[in-house]
Amino acid sequence: MNNKKILMVGKETFTYPFYFLSKRWKDNNNQLAMLWINPIETEYDECDINSSTYYAFERLGYIKNYTLNWAADLYTKNLNTPNVDYNYLKYVEEKYTHFKNLNCQLISDQKMTGHYHFRTMCVPLTYEQQLLWIQLVYQNIERVLDEFKPDVIFDCDIAELARTVLNEVAYEKNIPYVSIAYPRYEMYKIPSYCLSIKSDEYFVKEYQKCLKTDNEEEKRYIYQYRNSVSIKNKMYLGVNNPTYQYNADPLMKTIKAIYERAIYFLKQDLSKNNRLLKKKNPILFDSSKKYMCFWIKYQLFRRKLMRSTTFFDTPVEGENYIYMPLHLIPESTTFSMAPFWINELSVIEAVSKALPTEWYLYVKEHQAMLGERGRDFYNKIKSIPNVRLVKFNYYNDPKPWIEKARAVVAITGTSVYEGALMGKPGFIFGDVPFGVIKGIQRVKNIEELPLLFKNLDSVDNINECAAYIRAVKNVGMDINLNFIINEAYENLVRNKKLSNNFDEELEKLRLFFERAISYI
Repeated sequence: MNNKKILMVGKETFTYPFYFLSKRWKDNNNQLAMLWINPIETEYDECDINSSTYYAFERLGYIKNYTLNWAADLYTKNLNTPNVDYNYLKYVEEKYTHFKNLNCQLISDQKMTGHYHFRTMCVPLTYEQQLLWIQLVYQNIERVLDEFKPDVIFDCDIAELARTVLNEVAYEKNIPYVSIAYPRYEMYKIPSYCLSIKSDEYFVKEYQKCLKTDNEEEKRYIYQYRNSVSIKNKMYLGVNNPTYQYNADPLMKTIKAIYERAIYFLKQDLSKNNRLLKKKNPILFDSSKKYMCFWIKYQLFRRKLMRSTTFFDTPVEGENYIYMPLHLIPESTTFSMAPFWINELSVIEAVSKALPTEWYLYVKEHQAMLGERGRDFYNKIKSIPNVRLVKFNYYNDPKPWIEKARAVVAITGTSVYEGALMGKPGFIFGDVPFGVIKGIQRVKNIEELPLLFKNLDSVDNINECAAYIRAVKNVGMDINLNFIINEAYENLVRNKKLSNNFDEELEKLRLFFERAISYI
């Protein structure tokens, strides 16, 4: 990539890869800029949250740093008397709602949607306060793109409102916006040109082309997958990833987590400017006190649930059931990719009504969510007669849950893909790459569910699964993004020397972005 104007998008740890990639791109006469979408990182005085991100990039010297500070400052100034420019919002609705209307765009921001999740540090706000923020974000991002005029935009994540806005504005201005999509096959990543909001046409075409080939290697992979003892996804395997955590942490580890978070906020609040921002605008800048109250409650309740032997139900051998693993809420796979289906309790209720008699819905909590949801949420699930809130650690692998189920239901979750590889019918409520596989149905109307569940049986989809995997391999790359981020963190924060294979993985990521441009 030579002589291009590259705009990179930065937020927290997903910024780290660009710190190193930028050094490679600048040597090819490219002009580089970063758009920082988290005002906390750019408005706070230097502390743990921004020392290795925004301030580290400032110290590089060769990157133009753009922020949302203009929007954040005006928002803080007008927070209590939000003077919304409805004429401008009408202009936005007419020009920049190709993928989503404004209310659905707002859903992508957890700070704007505290009424939909359990993170109590997100304070309640009015509709006018929501609209003022999205108005100012649009105005800020329009200014950035008009000034820098990028040839291409690169991003390592898809979450948050500013990305959703950038996606809309870039599309209207015909600027390629490349982000990373997760097809769930091994560690492969594929490019998305719409923040994974919908299936990318280039990938659907590649899949259809692969359907016409033999794909013998991929078929062997699927047979091995079906015969394997464990189907844990490599992407979620790691020391600090709670997705496959089945036992409670030692008490001292829980105490340490609380202590470290307290020190984190203490350091943050040593700055008078940071304390003042939190006081003036608790919507954008979380109160340390509220966050710590949430964190302590989360850690203690999580520990209690993980040690419980009676709260969750034991599966009944031989029982007909639909398997429904819950999501991490809030996260981009729901709030960005399926904004109409983020109330999981309502989805559970709808699915339970659609089941045939003598069937049950097995609901399994996401291990990373243990401690976040209140007891009331679980008690409501347990009160539905044909629903079982099953023990998350009854098995130590996803395979038995799927293998014994009649079908798998998830909003956009990995388990539906895993079920498809095992020949199980699957139902999803958002657009995902693996939605093209035979046997996976996209639910757009809950009234369809009774008919969809009526005649469930195993699916003969070996050819389709093989074609899907071949398509992923053709257009994607096997990249360990978690490794890159963790290595970069250790280097930037703890001054640890980079591993020998860091350059190899980083080079894959560089090729991934540059190849993505050639697909357009």
